[in-house]
Amino acid sequence: MQEIAGSNPPASSLHSELGIERRLPRHSASEDGLSFKTLCDAPSYDSAGQFVCIGMTYYYIYILLSKKYPERHYAGFTDSLDARLKKHNQGKCVRTSKYVPWEIKTAIAFISRKKAIELEKYLKTSYGRSFAKKRL
Repeated sequence: MQEIAGSNPPASSLHSELGIERRLPRHSASEDGLSFKTLCDAPSYDSAGQFVCIGMTYYYIYILLSKKYPERHYAGFTDSLDARLKKHNQGKCVRTSKYVPWEIKTAIAFISRKKAIELEKYLKTSYGRSFAKKRL
C-alpha cells in the first residue's frame, strides 16, 4: 500500500476484517453556520431537514429576541424549542407577553438537564446577561 504524506493511516486490519468503522463526531455545514452532530444509535432527519437522534432527549437553553422591541431579550430552558417559542408568541408566558412576537436568537442543546439549567441560571444573572450580549 502506498503511503501518502498527510493522510490518515488505514484502519487496523481487525477493524477492516470485521467491517467496523471508527468515527469521530463531525461538524457539518448548515444554513446558519456550523452545527455539531453527535454519534447516536439511530441518526435521522426531521421534516425540516434538521439532524435528530432518535431515543435521545435534548435540553435547550435559548435566548429570544423581541421583533417589536429589539432591545428586549429573554433566556429560558426547555426540552421542546418549537412548542416553547409558540407559547411565548401566544402571550402565555407572563414575563414575555408584553413584547411579542419573539424569535430565537440563540439555542444551545445539552444532553445533561442539570448543565442546561445551570447555564440558564447563569444567563439570568447580570454577568450572564453581559456575556450573552457580547458572545451569543
